Amino acid sequence: MVEVKISEDIRVGGNNPCFIIAEVGQNHQGDIEIAKKLIRAAKDAGASCVKFQKTCLNEKFTKKYLDKPYDNPNSWGKTYGEHKTHLEFTDNQYRELFKYAQEVGILFTASAMDMVSFDFLVLEKHITLDKCLKGTDHVCSLTPTEFQQLVRDVRVIEASLGTPIKKVVTSEIPCIDKLQKSLVMGSTKNKGEILYPGDVKIKVAEPKGLNALHFEEVIYKTLVYDKKEDEPLNEGDFC
Repeated sequence: MVEVKISEDIRVGGNNPCFIIAEVGQNHQGDIEIAKKLIRAAKDAGASCVKFQKTCLNEKFTKKYLDKPYDNPNSWGKTYGEHKTHLEFTDNQYRELFKYAQEVGILFTASAMDMVSFDFLVLEKHITLDKCLKGTDHVCSLTPTEFQQLVRDVRVIEASLGTPIKKVVTSEIPCIDKLQKSLVMGSTKNKGEILYPGDVKIKVAEPKGLNALHFEEVIYKTLVYDKKEDEPLNEGDFC
């Protein structure tokens, strides 16, 4: 899978862990101190990155749309424009938040209301300090404790997936030594005879023979020695 380099220390994709984004959005209520608390909460929860939303209101909305009344329990102004303006940080405030995120030790980013994804290697979820706060996003956001659980669960799932390459672990060796299946003769056959599927059995044998995984390699080969029923098959017994 493709690996994307974000910085010298951060890469997404390949064999790297899932990149988890704590989406603050506008759950900061327009308050920079709340925004800082959310940055700290995202870091403490184990998020890879904290993300805000930056909108150029005059580019996104018409003047008429911004001037329309916005009578809503979640409104921060009499008009929709006043409401949205209240929730927008200035460039200097963003610089302050960026600096704070660096001090905390978490990657900081902002998007133009975009959702970020990359083949399930990036996961983004809104974060809030309180689901009951004013604003439409809070109720569907995760609290710091819930976000911490999300991160923990993702890491557990990643670990449980393992890798396509299966290896024997130390704890399995005694069981393998005792019960590993071998290829043995299913019947007595003489030198020069062909081994058909019914002539080879898979059993726990002593002494051990070829690992049962080699079954397909043995079938339809010719014996070079006489072999008795239940006798293990080894390399050199066939050609």
